[in-house]
Amino acid sequence: MLLSRLPILLASLAWGYLALRGFDVMSDIAAQNVPGFPNSGQRNYYLHIPLGMALLSLALLGASLRNGWAGATGCVGAIMLVLMPPDLIFYTGGM
Repeated sequence: MLLSRLPILLASLAWGYLALRGFDVMSDIAAQNVPGFPNSGQRNYYLHIPLGMALLSLALLGASLRNGWAGATGCVGAIMLVLMPPDLIFYTGGM
């Protein structure tokens, strides 16, 4: 039972960490008072996308605990983990 929920739990932790790092990056950029930074694309990429994925995975984890959707949420969690490396390629500057 717990093993089938492991991918969604790992996905929520990983995307949550990226959302926290994105918030930290956005606050550091805003503290520099450079005009035009952070722009809306940077906010979307570094903060909104990871935050949305983390909230979605937490909602699915809660639904699986309440309704017993462990198999479906395990598949969605695996997909979320597969989507993370392409996101991190551009997150780190392409290398």
